[in-house]
Amino acid sequence: MSARVVDALRHAGAFEVLTIGGDVQSLKLMSGADRSIPDFHPGEGPLGGIITALSSASSDIVVVFACDTPDIDRTTVELLLRALAESRRAGVAAAIVGGRQQPLTGAWRVAIALPLLIDGFAKGERAPRYLLARCGVVDVEGIPDGAVTDLDRPEDLARYASGHRTITGDQL
Repeated sequence: MSARVVDALRHAGAFEVLTIGGDVQSLKLMSGADRSIPDFHPGEGPLGGIITALSSASSDIVVVFACDTPDIDRTTVELLLRALAESRRAGVAAAIVGGRQQPLTGAWRVAIALPLLIDGFAKGERAPRYLLARCGVVDVEGIPDGAVTDLDRPEDLARYASGHRTITGDQL
């Protein structure tokens, strides 16, 4: 699944793709990422992973996706980046799917968001959704539901696989 996320980022023009946390050695070999980095805050939730990504990237704009969202595609990346570019003061462009902000499907402006995320983390926050407003969030509509469908359990994967269609590189 990580390789599918990497492919979507590559097809959208990413010049650097990082994987954060997990089995760093295996991810680097399997996913095709440029670098695989241990989570600075293992076991501390998604906010620690986002902080690791923003701290480790060589760009001021960082697109963050959960690795278990196999239907991420190039269009999702492009929509998030366009929204962030159009709002120069925003620290994050977050997907809105089903009426909910999805911070693990977002584009982050490091200079604005990282200090605020680090401060929130130091104060005990572990869920990025509670810090979005502080960062200045742009809500991005039009993201397909599948872009945020995550596969957390074996039954999720089985359900996904039973209805899955083959996706070619051109569709990523």
